This record gives sequence, C-alpha cells and structure tokens, in this order.
Amino acid sequence: MLKSIGSNWARMFTSIVVAFVLTPFLVKRLGFAANDAWLQIHSWLQFLSLLALGVPMTSVKHFAEHVAKKDLPGLNRALATTIGLYVRLGLAAGALGLVFFWAFVHSFELKPELRTESYIAFGLMILHVALGFVLQVPYGLMVARQDFGLSNLCMIGGMVFRLGLSIAVVSTKASLILLAVVHLVHLVAEGAVAFVLAKRRYPEVRFGFAGFDRGLVRKMIGFSIFVLILQLGNRLAFQVGTVIVGSRMPGEGPSTIYSNGNQFMLYLTEMIIGIGQVVMPMAVRMKALNQIHGLKDVFLKWSRIALGLSLMVCVWLFAFGPAFIRWWIGKPEFDADAAGQVLRINCLGFILFLPVRGVALPTLLGLGKTKLASLSLFGMGVLCVALSLLLVDRLGLDGVALGTAVPIVLFAAAIAMIACRELEVPFLHWLRYVYLKPAIGLIPVAGLVYVLWRWLEVEGFWKLLLSGVLTVGVFVAVWVLFVHRGDPHVDLYARVKARLARTPPPSGASS
Repeated sequence: MLKSIGSNWARMFTSIVVAFVLTPFLVKRLGFAANDAWLQIHSWLQFLSLLALGVPMTSVKHFAEHVAKKDLPGLNRALATTIGLYVRLGLAAGALGLVFFWAFVHSFELKPELRTESYIAFGLMILHVALGFVLQVPYGLMVARQDFGLSNLCMIGGMVFRLGLSIAVVSTKASLILLAVVHLVHLVAEGAVAFVLAKRRYPEVRFGFAGFDRGLVRKMIGFSIFVLILQLGNRLAFQVGTVIVGSRMPGEGPSTIYSNGNQFMLYLTEMIIGIGQVVMPMAVRMKALNQIHGLKDVFLKWSRIALGLSLMVCVWLFAFGPAFIRWWIGKPEFDADAAGQVLRINCLGFILFLPVRGVALPTLLGLGKTKLASLSLFGMGVLCVALSLLLVDRLGLDGVALGTAVPIVLFAAAIAMIACRELEVPFLHWLRYVYLKPAIGLIPVAGLVYVLWRWLEVEGFWKLLLSGVLTVGVFVAVWVLFVHRGDPHVDLYARVKARLARTPPPSGASS
C-alpha cells in the first residue's frame, strides 16, 4: 500500500512543482488581464471532462476483472468498447463546448484586444478536452494491471515536457493561442507515448474498435451515473469559484488573485486523494473477504495520517501564506494579502475536510455506497455555489472562499458519521482518535509558528525556507514523540526506536 501511495505522491508532487514554476511565469508574461482570461477558459472547460461519466473508473473495473481471470478476448472487447465510447464522448464534448463558449463570451468581460485571441484559445482547448477522452485508455489498462509505476512515470514525463515547452514558447511570444497549442501538443505527445508503452508492455492486447459491445456500454453508463454526480459535486465546489469571481467582480486581477489563493488547497487535496486511490480498492477487497475489522484499522489509521499531513501544511500556510505568495508571484502590483486571506479561509475548512475526503469517502465507495457518497458530494457542491453567489457581492473574494469553506466542513461531518456507522466505529471514538491528540500536539507547533510570525518578520525566500524547515521539524518530532506514541494502529515512536536499535518493531507498531 505504501509503495502505491508513494508512486501517486511522486506524480502529484511533480504536478505541484510544475504549477509552482509555471503560475508566476504566466502571470508575469501574460499580465493580469490575459491570465484572468486563461483561468476562466480553464475553469469553464473543466466541466467538459464530466462527459466521461465516470468511464475511467468503470473501465478499470472491467479491465481488472478480465486481467484477473486471464480472459484476453474479454479484455480486448472491453478495450474496444471503451475506445468507441470515448470517441463518441469526445464528439459530444466538442458540441457541448460550443455552448460553454457562448456562456464564456456572455459572462466574462474581456479587453477588446484580447477577445479574438481568447476565443481562438477557447476553441483549441475544446479540441484538447475532446481528444483527452480516448487518450485515457492506456492509463486505464496500466492501473488495471496495477502498473502504477509505469503510468505515473509517463504522466510525470508529460508534465515536465509541458513545463519546458510552455516556458520556451511563451518566453518567445506571450500568447493565449500559443499556450493552448502547447497543451494540445503535450496531450498528443503524452498520449502517443502511453499507447506505445502499453502496447510494448502488454503485446497481447489489441487497441481498436473490433469487438465493440453495445451491451457493455449500457453496463458502463449505468455504473457511471453516480460517479458523474460525484465528479459534478467536486467541480461545483472547487472550480466554479473562479467563474463566479470572473463574472461578478470586473476588472483586472480578481480571477488571478482568487486562483492563486485557492490552488494550494487543491494541490494538497490531490496529495490526500493519493491515499484514497489506494484505500478504495483495498476496501473493495476487504469487504469481499469479510475483513471489516481490518478495514476499521485502515480507516482510523489513515484518517489520522491524512489529518497530520493537512495540519503540517495548513498551519504554515495560515501564518506565512501571504508572504509566500508575495515572494512566489514576485509582481509588486499583485495583491498578495488578498490572495493570502483566501488561502487562510480555505485552510480552516480544509483541515476538517481533507481526512474525510481522502479516507472516509473512498471507504464508502469501496463498500458500495456510491449513491450515498455521490449525492452527499453533489449537495456540498450545490451549497458551495449558492453561498458563494450570496456572499460574493457583500464580501468579494473572501465571500467566495467562505462559500466553499462552510459547506465542505458540513460535508466532512456528515460523511464521517456515515462511514463510522457503516464500519460500526463509534463516531466519538473516531473523533477522539483522529483529532484529540493531534489537536494537543498542535499547541507547540502553533506556538513556534506564532513566534516566527511575530518576531522573525518572515519575508523573502530564506526566511520562508527557515520557517518551513523549523515548522516541519517540530511537527514531525511532536508527531513521533507524542501523537503516534503508543498508537494501536501505527506506533511511530516504537518504529523509530526499533530502527535506531536495529531491532524488529513490535507487531502493534506495524503500518
């Protein structure tokens, strides 16, 4: 489990590094107005990916079943059906993209000199989304064969390629059209490499339309409806905020400010979801083997670990987020304080949300509670949009951030209680185990952060780096010496002590 999570985290860490380098570069090269337009294009077209209807998850399920049974004809039939379905979805995405283009034109105010360029870039990105469906197929096959290393390596290579190409092209000419072309070239190149690697690794499989099964299409779509609802709820909660800001707050910069304050939590969410991507199939297996007691241990242990990772990042960002954004963007006219305030509001909500999103929700999906989990997440997304629209005119960017933070906390509480009920874990026991000792252990960390914030006047790279190293060092020490000392599920103190003494750890300290 740790190896699979580590592979996912390597990919997600690369994604964060690419965004860390590319975001300030684009702000400086494009300017606020063009960068706002680019963020709006990206936010609108995120919803086109929902046309996948959860097919990636469904296809992996079917691929894995045939791989386990060594049913090569069935696997090739599932591949052909998935490819045929994705081609149809790509065509549908192209048509629906025109509707989204109309909404973009009428909801976001563009400078006259940016209109033609933005419209062409939007059209190219519609093509990018449409092609992206079928290029997911080789990744589905790799995951079904549990070849996480190959799939993540291919994605990492693609991200590095996109970063280099973006910097090279936009440095030559700051153009939204060229930026969209870079995304298209990256998608086609990465997809072609993925198909070639999959074909060489699994020469027995056949990529094509022969064997397309209409009956299997109906099964895939039937399973995928609730996954669609889940994904829609996620998009409503975390993607619509940028659209609301762009449509309700005219002028240069609001979308860029909100996005830069918001995206840290989105990347942290991706890191925590890396746990969930392993927890969900484990829950499926344990349920099939009637190992619910073992699943309880996984649920408790990884919920606390997810909280620990969230706390370590959020405490530092809450104190030094504005200073970090100011150094990171490096543009004097950029309102880092406003972006930092958005970030701080997000930190308060996500500390409670992430352990549930990363562990409790995947556990419910693995237990077959897809309908319940999907409808809950969809309700959260609708409430996020409603509150953001209500508060944006009164509180501006802070209102949109609050409109997200409040519903995700309510969602976290509801899903945690449902997961505890399904696993027969008392909710108060879950709260005590996951939050009580970490809350106490947070006191010295918060004290250190306050002293650094109050007396060090953290500004600039070296002071930010020093504050980060000190915060992580003290946090890890507290986590090992106090929070996870004597833990019945993962005793970090015993493991570290055993490692130092070069003796096997006690059985109760196993991870």
